[in-house]
Amino acid sequence: MNQNDHPAEHEGNRSEAPYSVLVVTDSDHDLELYDRVNDEADIKVTICDSRTARLTLATSGPDVALFCTDCEESDVLEASRRLRPETPMMVIGESSDVDRVVDYIRTGACDFIQKPCSPGSLVDRIRAAISCGQRDRDRVLRLERLKGICRRLSRSKQEISSRLDALQQNLESDREQSDRQMDEVACASEFRALVSQELGVEDVLRTALEFVLAKSEPTNVAAFLANTNTDFSLGAYVNYDCPREQANPVLDKFASSVCEHVAEQDELIRFEDVDQFIDTFGEDAEVLRGTEIVAMPCSHEGECMAVLFLFRQTSNPFTDELAGTLDSLREILGQQLATIVRVHHRMEAAWPPDPVEDVDDGSDWGFGEAA
Repeated sequence: MNQNDHPAEHEGNRSEAPYSVLVVTDSDHDLELYDRVNDEADIKVTICDSRTARLTLATSGPDVALFCTDCEESDVLEASRRLRPETPMMVIGESSDVDRVVDYIRTGACDFIQKPCSPGSLVDRIRAAISCGQRDRDRVLRLERLKGICRRLSRSKQEISSRLDALQQNLESDREQSDRQMDEVACASEFRALVSQELGVEDVLRTALEFVLAKSEPTNVAAFLANTNTDFSLGAYVNYDCPREQANPVLDKFASSVCEHVAEQDELIRFEDVDQFIDTFGEDAEVLRGTEIVAMPCSHEGECMAVLFLFRQTSNPFTDELAGTLDSLREILGQQLATIVRVHHRMEAAWPPDPVEDVDDGSDWGFGEAA
């Protein structure tokens, strides 16, 4: 073949031909046949040898590749098929061996043309392969478009699913919050009904502490009553795991140094780390080591009537739900204590000289065992 080094484009109507065929051959015997094909108005023929077949196939992008069985490289068809799987591959040769033809088809050929054949017959087969290839490409394009649509739908589905999950989580969170608020309202109503029946300080404190302990589980509780804005005295103490004699130094410090600062706050105060208390109060406060403290200022119309301290081991910490419950109760207790002052026409808060009886007799009001 004279065109072994470079592919040859046959003249004629090639500039106007809408279709092209690449002929891969190492022989010059059938050039006249391909010239006849090239003369067809809608087919442009390019010829190359087997050594340059893959490069030419990659750069020219023909509509059909026609392989002659005289090619020296037996794997050229298979390699070309891997390179351009979308291009129809045809084989032309004199072989009548059925097994060999089947091998061509298995390798990727879409048609086998047996020589001798007329130019018209070859053109018809080439056009059929072009049509088949076009349908395959259209099908591939449709599949790609469908895949693109499916991917977009999948992304949209995932986005919608994520939004629905977020909405569901928000709804669950709102429902839980609403349930907690309803529980707090019910708890506050129950507490108000109980303490409003008591018109004695001792009875109010006892009822309040019993209710608080029922909600908080076994806990040490100290209730300090306000004599003035800066003067507080112990009104009651409930012992769960810290006996009164051990707690007395700390309770005195609470009354003299801490209550007035807590009274200035209009919110529940939670101390998860009491090391600062211990450093400030000294070794007397070692009883608080490893505890968590919640302070409840109970005020009415801007005046603090009492301060409650709840403390227990950090191994059994106070929960956020309990904090919400305590916060809803402290205002009610402050209001009831203020009512008692008005009922008794006291111009100043004159609380009972002694706190509610401790549980040193072994009783703990039903909240834990006495130490």
